[in-house]
Parts: sequence; structure tokens; C-alpha cells
Amino acid sequence: MESPKPVLIALSIKSIQTEPYLGANGQMCKSANICGESKDRNVCFNVKTGLLNSESLRRCELLQQHGFTVVEVPKDWRYGYNGPGGWQEVVIQQAMEQVAAIYEETEGARAMGGYDAELAQAVLVELNKSFPYPTTDAELKHSLNPEPSDDALLTALDALLLEDLVSGKFLRSDRKLVAMANIQLTANGRKHLVVKAQQTSPPNAVIHGDQIINYGQAAALGRGATGTINYQQQWAEIGSQTNLHALAAELEQVRTHLQKTASSRSDFQQLGLLAEAEEQAEKQDGGKVLETLSKAGKGLLDFAKEVGSDLAAKVIAKSMGLEP
Repeated sequence: MESPKPVLIALSIKSIQTEPYLGANGQMCKSANICGESKDRNVCFNVKTGLLNSESLRRCELLQQHGFTVVEVPKDWRYGYNGPGGWQEVVIQQAMEQVAAIYEETEGARAMGGYDAELAQAVLVELNKSFPYPTTDAELKHSLNPEPSDDALLTALDALLLEDLVSGKFLRSDRKLVAMANIQLTANGRKHLVVKAQQTSPPNAVIHGDQIINYGQAAALGRGATGTINYQQQWAEIGSQTNLHALAAELEQVRTHLQKTASSRSDFQQLGLLAEAEEQAEKQDGGKVLETLSKAGKGLLDFAKEVGSDLAAKVIAKSMGLEP
């Protein structure tokens, strides 16, 4: 049984105001209004701080420029939490430490630097993990490392919207994206991930002089050899005993398990191929399923066996020319 997901809360600075008190440095003291927002309305709050020291003020100003930062609410926030200051104080402290760490090597929050292609790609990868379910901006921010500022994330999402790679409810002001909710990967977004994975995948065969090292099923090997693999013919050999709807469900199962542990480029490539094969299985195109899975590598076969997806493992093996 999976443990319940942590409750996320987004912390932001609504205002920083001057108070009618003179500090030890001869300057007027300041306080801040901090807002905590969450899908769980029971943990939402607004609080005004006391007088801020110089470091606390610096962190509040950083967070104000950053937009909002996301932390996890303590598991025992509702019952029996005995920490000093209450659980709200704990999440505020976590938020301040988090934003200070993000900008540790800079004097202030980074200025908006325009479109970040790497961030946009990371957004697509994270959205694919929750596909087909929508994601909130807070959940998306929490999944990205390092956590982007509001400006950076919204710029990436705006570009992805224009390219029809993501969808969702959005709000614009002066033609600029200022908010987005119910964020989902589109069909084009999933295809984009597959293409990206294929572009960075190793070829089936690497040739060193006359030596040929085969990494997958090949129609022909050797100097000057040519050939074509007929995946439709291969599918005909197992199609009558293979339920494509059941296969799609098992491929989704493998993808879901892999999403939990994916960390390398190879893992993300396999996630893209699984998503494509799953879509082809849903379309009842067994030959295309085999063709796609043949690019995944034996590691995916071992993983499918490990998570108990026997039907998926059988088809992956067939795609590689191995005995199921």
C-alpha cells in the first residue's frame, strides 16, 4: 500500500511594510505579510510577522522576487504537533531556507532571463509522470530541481502553450502569461518527448572497423549488409494470443513504476518510448508497438519482469527478437 502523498503548501510574500520603529542600525523596521496556499484548504493561512532582522528581511525580499516556493506540511500538523511556534512557523522557516539556498551565490533573485529550453524540457518530463492527470503549478514547481522562479516557469509554460505541447487554464495580462492551472501534457507533448528520446538514443549497431556490436534486433549485420525488419509480420506471430488493451494497461503499469525511479537520460528515453508504445497499443497497432519497443534496450525488459508485468515483458522480448 502506497503511503499518502505529502500535503504541499505554497508560501509567498504578499507585502513588506515599514513599521513606526527605529532599528539598531538607525533605519526604520519592517514586517511582512506571508501567505500559505494549498489544495487542502485546512492548511491555508495568512500571517503578519513581527519586526524583521536584516537576514529575515533579505529572505523575505528574495521570496517576494522569486514568486512562491513550495514545501511539505508536517505529517502531524493536524494532531499532536508540538514544535515551537506551531507547524506554520516550521513551513515558513523551511520556505525561507529554501529560497535562500536557491539564490545562495547571488545577491538577489535572478532577473528573468527569457526562455529556458532546458527548463521547458524538464517541465514536459515532469508532466509526463502524472499523465493523463492535470498538475497544479505548485506541484510542478515542487517537482523541479532547482525550483524555478514564477517568471522562469511561466515563460517556459507560455512557450510550451504556443507550441501546443501543454494545455490548461491560463490567464494573460498584456499578452504575458501570469497564471496557469490544470496543467497537462498534450498528445503533441508526448510525441515531442518520444522524438527527443529517439534523437539521443544510441543506434542499434555501433561499428568499429569490421567489428559490429549489436544493441538490439537488426535485420542484417556485417559489412555491406542490408535488411528490413517486418514488425507487422512479427506481430502476426503473437497477435492472436495478445490482447492489446491488456498490453496498453501493462505498459502503463511499467511506465508508472519507472517514473518513480527515473533519474538518467536512458530512463527518460524509455519513458518516452513506453508512452508511445502505450498509445499505439490503444490504437490496436501491434506492429508499431513492436517497432517502438525494439528501441528501448534490454534494461526495459528486465525492469518489466521485475515489476511483474509479464505480458509487457513478453512483447518487449519479442520486439528484440528474443524468446518471450
